[in-house]
Amino acid sequence: MRVIVGETGWASGSTVKYATPKLAGEYIYNLAERLRNNVGTPLKPNWPVETFIHTLYVQDKNNNGLYKWYGMFYPNGSPANPFLNL
Repeated sequence: MRVIVGETGWASGSTVKYATPKLAGEYIYNLAERLRNNVGTPLKPNWPVETFIHTLYVQDKNNNGLYKWYGMFYPNGSPANPFLNL
């Protein structure tokens, strides 16, 4: 039995230079393209990749928490980044 668990993501904001909505959107878009094309990872290109959304909504009230900058949508339902129209 093969079990592999990992977590990945891209923050849409913070004090870090590369944590922007644009780069987070590009990350999500490219991940979705890999899934659509059934492309595995660079190390295992023929293995199927199953993906689960961990943080669907930006937790804007969690001011000090890690998940403040992750999420695909704002609580009002609008996209959190410009490339989310998949």
